[in-house]
Amino acid sequence: MTSGEENSDHPQSKIEEIQRRVEEEQFGPWMIVE
Repeated sequence: MTSGEENSDHPQSKIEEIQRRVEEEQFGPWMIVE
């Protein structure tokens, strides 16, 4: 979670990063972030 600044500038990037984590963690931090 070191790309907080990037997420603020690129909200789409945040979604892509989370989606990738979801696939790796099987829908884990997805609900928490949302």
